[in-house]
Amino acid sequence: MSDPERAQANRLERDRLLAEDVVDRAREHGLRVIEVDGRLSVGGLTTVVADHFSPWLD
Repeated sequence: MSDPERAQANRLERDRLLAEDVVDRAREHGLRVIEVDGRLSVGGLTTVVADHFSPWLD
């Protein structure tokens, strides 16, 4: 039987677990993780990213 709500819940859980694994692995390798969770405005997030990459940009 088809259960679209359960299928969507399963996809969301799968995506959450995958994202958690990616973040954990990045941090294990000393990589910076910038979480996009709505706390920063678009401008604020742009500033964080620009500051991070500024050593490699002209």
